[in-house]
Amino acid sequence: YTFYEFRTSWSYAVYLARTTGREVIFKMCQDYYPWTSSGSIKFNGKKYKYSKYDFGVNIRACDIGMGLASTDKIDAFRKGAIFVPSGAKITIDLNGFCLDRREGSKMRDDGEVINIASGGTLTIIDSNPNANHGDYMGGGIIGGSSGDGAGGIHVNGTLNMKAGTIYKCNTDEHGGGIYVKGGTVNITGGGIVKCETDDSWDNCHGGGIYVNGGSCNISNCVIRNCDSEDDGGAIYVNSGKLVCRNVRFLNNHANDEGGAVYIWEGTSSFDGCTFSSNSTSDDDNGGALYINTKAKYKHSVKNCVFDYNTAGDGGAIFIDDGEVEIINSTFNQNYAEDEDGGAIYVNSSDGVYLIDNVFTNNRCDDEGGALYINRDNVIISGVIMTGNRSKNHGGAIYVDSFNDLNIQGYCRILDNHSDKKHTDNVALQDGLVTRAFVYVGSLEEGSLIRIASTEKGEINLTKSSNMSQYQYSHYFASDGSTFKFVDVKEKATPFITSVFNSSWSWVIIIVGTVILIGALVGCIVYKRKKKGEKKQ
Repeated sequence: YTFYEFRTSWSYAVYLARTTGREVIFKMCQDYYPWTSSGSIKFNGKKYKYSKYDFGVNIRACDIGMGLASTDKIDAFRKGAIFVPSGAKITIDLNGFCLDRREGSKMRDDGEVINIASGGTLTIIDSNPNANHGDYMGGGIIGGSSGDGAGGIHVNGTLNMKAGTIYKCNTDEHGGGIYVKGGTVNITGGGIVKCETDDSWDNCHGGGIYVNGGSCNISNCVIRNCDSEDDGGAIYVNSGKLVCRNVRFLNNHANDEGGAVYIWEGTSSFDGCTFSSNSTSDDDNGGALYINTKAKYKHSVKNCVFDYNTAGDGGAIFIDDGEVEIINSTFNQNYAEDEDGGAIYVNSSDGVYLIDNVFTNNRCDDEGGALYINRDNVIISGVIMTGNRSKNHGGAIYVDSFNDLNIQGYCRILDNHSDKKHTDNVALQDGLVTRAFVYVGSLEEGSLIRIASTEKGEINLTKSSNMSQYQYSHYFASDGSTFKFVDVKEKATPFITSVFNSSWSWVIIIVGTVILIGALVGCIVYKRKKKGEKKQ
């Protein structure tokens, strides 16, 4: 079907989709706008009222003028938005044109452009993706402004977005571009641009997308210049599943945590994604990605690029809780402008696996130019760290005195810089009664790790049956401290190459118990930046 006048033809398309069970394709032939003032319109002699910014009215089938006899109203414009009712399967071909609700900054309830009911399915395509609209190409879904969430599209059912751009939609609740409420979103092209959440007296998260149950699968898409007044400049996952493949997150910002993405509850995976120039406010964390979930939730980052992201702690990634693997990814020019972890800050003891990553030219204003470790169970298996900088200890890595570092594989950590000259590379904190510990697995030929204690004390290294004295002397170099080799019980432990698949290799991970003798009187003050407070 090819329709020319949206108001009556959209009602007819919805009617066909609901009554016949067929998928109906609606091809746009011009830009479409709502009414600019309230009034009424006649269809087949019947008067229907509409409000300012409404896209249409729910007319009766018999008044469309296409030979229909039903006197039932066609629910095609729910609260003035374009509505896809339950049971309907509809495709909109934007054809290079725009659906523009023109709400601007005047938010009202149900001010979104499109609302998809539970059981309804909308597919968006664009047969003219080269149409030039200046700030974006192809057709657009623009101008939504909602006072109760979902500035652009409210998804209770299924959205298949293959092309088009959701542009300049906003809300003072959650989901400036898309709000997923238990539905399914599949984005395989197009983009979300300059959407935001703002002007809220309460929390408002997810400038681009807010996921509240259900699943959100995104590939070959760009999400850029989105902004959140609170968390998750591009995406906020309150619950559910997020899968991103070949997604570019560019220039997104959150006033609180997670400049691009914030994960509260649920699982997430990122493969082949680029996170560039995302940011939080100066004293907030995770310039690109903030993970704060329970241990049962798994998170995977593979083959990704993080560059020029900035935050207070964790210039690129802040891991507060949850099990996380980061594999074959690069971190370059990320910046923790307030405190620690120029690229990554680890505050989770649920298991963080850093495998075959490269860290270059990251920096921080305090400790850990590339990586700050504030919990146990961090495993590094293959890493290159050069050119990273910190203003305090640990030009490359800083390990808090209460915690340990597990390291193995091919590792080169050298030529980094700290203003505390003797801790240019790996810094192990000397605490009042504890000292950070290094568990050594099997390092590979060519490895070189420069390491030091913050107070120039001893460096505790475990003895590994897989490492000769010659290897220790060639793979480790001291920056002003002395090595102390500690015998601990070795245990053959399965190390999963990817903690989320069945392909795994067996290596030796040194597992030991450091017994603390003595008692503490008073309070020990140390860094544990645990957020803890649930955000809705």
